[in-house]
Amino acid sequence: MSNETKIGILSIITIIIAVWGFKFLKGKNILSSSNFLYAEYQNVDYLQLSAPVIINGFQVGIVSNMYLNPENMKSIIVEFDIRNDIDVPKTTIAQIVPAGMLGEKAVNLKYDKPCSGNDCAKSGEYLQSTTVGMVESMLGEGSVDGYINKMKTSLEGVYKTVSDDLSDPDSKNVMAKSIQDLSITLENLKETTARMNSLMANSSSKLNEVLVNVSKISANVADNDQQIKGIISNTAGFTEKLNALDMDNTLGKVNGTFATTNDAVVKLKATLDNANKTVGELSTMLNKVNDGNGTLSMLVNDKELYDRLNTSSKNLDMLLEDFRLNPKRYIRSIFVGKKHIPYQAPENGTGSIVPEEQGNY
Repeated sequence: MSNETKIGILSIITIIIAVWGFKFLKGKNILSSSNFLYAEYQNVDYLQLSAPVIINGFQVGIVSNMYLNPENMKSIIVEFDIRNDIDVPKTTIAQIVPAGMLGEKAVNLKYDKPCSGNDCAKSGEYLQSTTVGMVESMLGEGSVDGYINKMKTSLEGVYKTVSDDLSDPDSKNVMAKSIQDLSITLENLKETTARMNSLMANSSSKLNEVLVNVSKISANVADNDQQIKGIISNTAGFTEKLNALDMDNTLGKVNGTFATTNDAVVKLKATLDNANKTVGELSTMLNKVNDGNGTLSMLVNDKELYDRLNTSSKNLDMLLEDFRLNPKRYIRSIFVGKKHIPYQAPENGTGSIVPEEQGNY
């Protein structure tokens, strides 16, 4: 035998052992024959494949398959792989029961007596099905009703005792007093509610008027919606422009302007004070002139002095005009020392000396 043949045979044996081990770990022995029974459930309550099938706690098979009923797609058909040496009556009920505190499930086959011959279920037949809750599985079907009746009786006694204690106004129980106070509060609340209902009934007409006014206001707001939007838009634009302004710089300039204005006002006040002082002094001087005191007053009020000054002014004009027209007369008189030239008034002169006042110069 070649090495390749030996390796092939060893591989086949390894595969067979692996499949058998996998099935064995799932609770199914492929070396022994089995019976396949079925049950239909409306709810399998999270039953898993390979869940144990037990009789009075003893495992006799596993759940080998589960699928929806193809006829209605609502109920669930569960397939049980039962050992061939276990006979199950046709009247057996396949109960889905809790198998642990972590939510595991198992299928319990329940029947009253063993079967023989045609009374036993054949492979491929359907069993009756049901689901048992945790409390029922712990207490038993017959015990649940009795337990509930006992609990009901006990609770009724407790309720009667508590009710009598709570209704006693002289009870020392804190809970009883609290409940009585709560009852009084509810009565007061009931009375308050009745008063509010009466008040609302009396004020219904006024309330209707208020609602009508509110409706009118809403209609006015809806009619002026565009104007309101325009106002809001203008306000938003003004706010944006106001935000864009350098308010600190502007306020600084305004403060500087106010400071400069204050300085100018102070200087103007000082100028006005000086002007008032000058006007006062001028008024005093004019009063003195009007009263005839001092030289200025004499110059203003003395007519003879005025005439003299006027004549002197005219003579000075004539002298200057003659000097302009006959400069040689004055030069000869000063440097040569010759005889003076008699004065002759010019034909178109501007002098103001009258003829009787003319003389030799």
